[in-house]
Amino acid sequence: MARKQTLGKTKTKIASREPKGAPSEKRTLQIARAIGLRILAGDYQPGSNIPVEPELCRELGVSRTVLREAINLLTANGMVTPRVKVGTVINPRAQWNFLDPALLDWLLAMGDIGPFLMKLSEFRHALEPAAASLAAVNATFEDFERLHRAYEDMAASTDNLEAWVAADFRFHQAIYLATRNEFFWPVGRLLEPALIAGFRVIGSAHNQQCLPEHRAVRDAIIAREPHRAYQAVVDLMRTSDSDLVQMLAPGKEKAGLAKKGKIGSKSPRAGGIAKAS
Repeated sequence: MARKQTLGKTKTKIASREPKGAPSEKRTLQIARAIGLRILAGDYQPGSNIPVEPELCRELGVSRTVLREAINLLTANGMVTPRVKVGTVINPRAQWNFLDPALLDWLLAMGDIGPFLMKLSEFRHALEPAAASLAAVNATFEDFERLHRAYEDMAASTDNLEAWVAADFRFHQAIYLATRNEFFWPVGRLLEPALIAGFRVIGSAHNQQCLPEHRAVRDAIIAREPHRAYQAVVDLMRTSDSDLVQMLAPGKEKAGLAKKGKIGSKSPRAGGIAKAS
């Protein structure tokens, strides 16, 4: 049901024609999103072609220039390949760049995010403990400050879901930055939409805040103990996985995502953490 509503809203939004002149970046993104959602929904199947230019221009109410710019975006994230005398072919999912922020955003817009968030967790299990271990060895004083500030913001935001989610994201991004390894740096940024969605689901449970586990990660990195930092992230993610499974139970996922105001009162797990060194 959520999928149909998403696609319906997309068609409504793109119904009006763009103003004359050069296409705006926003307009191009809207059209790319509209086509991308149709691909994700299965309206256009891998191996098939999207409709020809004149047909899509009429249906979406856009010029060829805007449409071509949108196709360029879809080509860049691997979803389609324009071919001379063949048309624009939809690629197999194995060729899509699922780390592309736009594609991640479209996936989240499709609804049913439980399986997607579990796959994201598997990816993080393979990467984030190693990142924390490297951070414990390579972090600068600036990295320590960034990690500590993010943690303190989490501890101060237990009654505000959106502030909590933003601080939680900054905490994990700080781990990747603290590796001082350029190949780790883009991960937090590229995964931002998915990480924030996951943190919002988990953070909506007031007694599942993981503050002690986050503190353990922070302390191990600042103490420059790589093995301890590695294990601390493993423990944190184990708790997060348990929270995620609980929140994705039937009837809870929708409520968790819809909740915007408070996480709830501070739980016993969170007590006194803000004063930690």
